[in-house]
Order: sequence, then structure tokens, then C-alpha cells
Amino acid sequence: GPAADPLANITAPAKSWSGCYVAVHGGIAAMDTKAGLSHPSPGTIIELDGISATGDLYGAGAGCEVQMGKVVIGAFGDYDKFSNAEWNLNILPSSAGVNFTTSLDHQWSVGARVGYLVTPKTLFYGLAAYTQLEMNAFSGTAGGTPIGSLAMPTFKGWQVGGGVEQRLGGGWFAKGEYRY
Repeated sequence: GPAADPLANITAPAKSWSGCYVAVHGGIAAMDTKAGLSHPSPGTIIELDGISATGDLYGAGAGCEVQMGKVVIGAFGDYDKFSNAEWNLNILPSSAGVNFTTSLDHQWSVGARVGYLVTPKTLFYGLAAYTQLEMNAFSGTAGGTPIGSLAMPTFKGWQVGGGVEQRLGGGWFAKGEYRY
């Protein structure tokens, strides 16, 4: 019979996750806020819980990673710009009451992630990052008449989160991620 091909059972090695990358991304931004107003005397004046907003985000990022067996460790930086991520608070009906509005503008993050390859193409990971968030001016109306605006401070803090990333091939990846 014909001679057996000695290379027939050799498979190509899995591509490494080691290296640097640049990325563009888009998604949904969500904000859930707890707010309150208090004074040393008499104490809490008003407390609000669950004020929220959703909108679109788009941005870019870059990072470098090293694969060690099934573990991937890396550092990243990213920038997000928000669109339609408006936060509204209405006290009484909007035509007669007091309304406050602000919106997310942009944020940047610098962090690290550690992941585990469940398959050569699928990475589950956790992350931690330092971030700064900018919001647009907080403005208010009473009965439809403007009552002023207030510049919002830069919010600085930490994010933690996780996600799953899938190698699609040809240098393309897709991922889903949640940050808190």
C-alpha cells in the first residue's frame, strides 16, 4: 500500500497571547449613583438612591501581555468618550418641579489584568485599574426656568472587573467586560 505521511498527525502550535496591542472599542455605559445632602445639624436633609443613566461609549486602548502556560498577565491603558449618557433627577413633574441634569463626558484608566486560558482561544480574566472620570456641568431648572449650573469635580478612583476575550483569528479579538 501507499506509504503513510509522517506529517499527517502534527498540529500547529497555538498562537501565544504574548505581545503588545492597540484596540478600538465601543459599548454601553451605565451609571448608578447614590447621593445625599447633609448638614452637621440637623443631619441628613435629602438622600437619593438609584439615580441612573445609560448611554453609548467609544474609545481606544493599548497594552502588553505575557503568556506563561495557561496564565496571561498584562498592563493596559484606555480612554472612553461617552455619548447620550445623561443623568436626570426630577422633583415633582418636570413642568412645575425642579430638574437637575448632568452627563458623563470621558474617562481614562490604567491597570493590569490576569487571566486564565480555558482554551487556546478563550481567556477569562480579572482586572484592577486606576481611573479618572469627567462629567459635564450639573445644571438645574425650576418650572422650566434655568436656576444655574455647577462645574463637576474630576472623579478619581479604582475599578475592578472581569471579562472574557475570544481570539477570532487574523489578529482580531472580541471581548465582553464589566467594570465596577
